[in-house]
Amino acid sequence: MNSGGWAERFTVIGAGKTGLDACLRLLHHGVDPDRITWITPRDAWMINRDQESPLSRFGELTKLLACNSVDDVISALEQMDLIIRRDPYVRPSAFRCATVSAAELAQLRKIEHVVRPGRARRIDSAGVRLDEGSVQSPPGTVYIDCSADGLTQQPPHSARPAVLLRHTLERLHRWSGSPALFEWLLGSRLGSALSDLQQMTDQDNRAAVSLLASHLEDLLKRDGVSA
Repeated sequence: MNSGGWAERFTVIGAGKTGLDACLRLLHHGVDPDRITWITPRDAWMINRDQESPLSRFGELTKLLACNSVDDVISALEQMDLIIRRDPYVRPSAFRCATVSAAELAQLRKIEHVVRPGRARRIDSAGVRLDEGSVQSPPGTVYIDCSADGLTQQPPHSARPAVLLRHTLERLHRWSGSPALFEWLLGSRLGSALSDLQQMTDQDNRAAVSLLASHLEDLLKRDGVSA
């Protein structure tokens, strides 16, 4: 018997934020993970919601000055637990702005039937046809299509992992390089919720953040990611 009158099988197509949410929704409603197939052509890095803002940990982030490539920086961010991957044995090759908590990650890892041989091209009575194979599905399978891209594919909105640096560390450059914006944020009604701002009242801290931001900008340009 299935739970709550739900279908016997579900196939979720897409590894972005919507795909994550669809899987979590099914699990939340008691669907057995073994009844879920998840088609993810490319695993994606996710931001750890349980961690503090990167800016509040800029002392650790200064270690990134020793990194010589974007890949090195991404590995360092993972070691700091600021970003996480769903499968510890598969290094993600994309970033789609998804944020998850440790509890949500534990739920997602219960889904073992993860399919990666390319994008879904067609769904018929036999299952899903992929770029490099197919997934057979029993009759009555419910397909949840989460493959649409929520962002226009432009260099600043690319799904490449390098954009993760800009997404995670953009505030370092903007807040340290724009005193007027920084002062306005401190005085705004939202300032009390941005505890990491207080550390930027120290001029030396702001100089260190500016240096780090410049270093990361150089790495991004080397990788071909525009501002």
